[in-house]
Amino acid sequence: MEKLKRAEEVNICNSIKLGRLYREGDRYDLSLKEFERIFSNISYKDDLSLYNMILNEIEITQGKRVLESKPRGLAITLTNRCNIRCIMCSVWQNSWDIPEKTVKEIMELFPYLQRIFWQGGEVFLSPHFEELFEKVSSYPNIRQDINTNGLLINREWAKKLVKANANIIFSIDGITKETYEYIRRGAKFEDLLKSIELLNEYMEDSEGDTNHTGRKSSTIINLVVMRSNYYQLGGFIDFAKKYRFDRLQITPVDIGNQENLFLHRDVEALAYIDKIMPEILEKAKAYGISVSNWLPSAEINCHTARSNRILCNWPWQFLFIDWSGKVKPQCFCVKEVGNICNNTIEEIWNNDVMQTYRQKLFDNDCQNWCDKRCISGKISKEDLSLD
Repeated sequence: MEKLKRAEEVNICNSIKLGRLYREGDRYDLSLKEFERIFSNISYKDDLSLYNMILNEIEITQGKRVLESKPRGLAITLTNRCNIRCIMCSVWQNSWDIPEKTVKEIMELFPYLQRIFWQGGEVFLSPHFEELFEKVSSYPNIRQDINTNGLLINREWAKKLVKANANIIFSIDGITKETYEYIRRGAKFEDLLKSIELLNEYMEDSEGDTNHTGRKSSTIINLVVMRSNYYQLGGFIDFAKKYRFDRLQITPVDIGNQENLFLHRDVEALAYIDKIMPEILEKAKAYGISVSNWLPSAEINCHTARSNRILCNWPWQFLFIDWSGKVKPQCFCVKEVGNICNNTIEEIWNNDVMQTYRQKLFDNDCQNWCDKRCISGKISKEDLSLD
C-alpha cells in the first residue's frame, strides 16, 4: 500500500513538472490540459495543500487576476526585537511585533502552505515564534526557512530545528572575529561558531533522516556585502565548506551611507567582486555548495527583459510581510500591496494592487513594478518561483 502511494506521488510530481515545462515554453494550452488532468483526480478532503497547489498552477496558466487558491507561501517578519546592533540595520530602533490577529490568520493558512519563511529582527525573540514553529512543524509538507543571527540557538532549539527539517539561514557578514564583530555590534564570533557546531552535531546524529517529502535540514549563509567586508568575499566559500553549509546567498547592503559600495559605485571594490566571483562559483561547484549571487554589477546596468512570458510566479503564490505590516508579493518587488495592520491577509491577497501585479506579469509589462535584477536575469529562475 505504501509503495502504491509513493508511486502515485511520483506520478503527480512528474505531471506537475511537465505542466510547468509546457508553460515555460509558452504552450499554455498543453500546460492547462496537464494541470486540469491532475486536478480532476485530487480530492479537496484528501490533501488540501496539494489541491490548493494544483488549483494555483491552473490559475497561473490562465493568467487569473482574482484567485480561488490561497497563498502557497509566506515570508513573515515576526518582530523588530534584536539582541545585536548591526551597522547596516536600523530595524531594531523601531518597536514592532506582528499583531495577534495576523498570527491567527497565519495559522489558518497552514493547511494550504508549502513554504514559510520566518525572520525578524531576531525570530527567537518573538513572543509568537515558538508557538508558530511548533504548530507548523506538525505539517510535514511545509518547508520552514528561519533567518537568524544564530546566537540564541541553544541545545534545545538545535534539536527542535533539526527534528523539524527546518532550513536555518545564518546572517554572517564576516569570517574573522574582527570583521564579524565590527559589523554585528554586540555579537561574539565564538558564540556564532558554537551555534553552528551545535546544529551540525544534531544534523550528524540525524544523518539520513528526512520527512516524507525527502527533505531534511540544511544550513545557509546569508552574506550582506558592504565596504567593510567585500574583501573577505573569496574566503566565504571555504568558511561554508569548513562549517558544512549547504548554500551561500550573497546580497547587497541596502543602506544609503558609505557602506553601500554599489550605490556609491566604488570602482575598485566592484572590480574585485567581479574578478573573484568566478573563483567562488568554481570552488562552490567543487565543494557541492550552491550559490545565489544577487549582487548588482556592470552587466545589469543595461538590462533586457527575459524572453519567457511570465517573469515570475510570486504574485500568484506568495506574500512577504515586512516589519510594520507592509506587504509585497516578495521582498524583491517594487510595489507594496497592502498592510496587515489595516487589512486581513485574505483581503490583501486579491486586492486591486495584487490583481495589477498579476496582470502586469502576464502581459510581460514589468517595468517600474519589478526589480531590475529580476528582469535582467540576475535573479535566477529558481528564485523567481516557489518550487
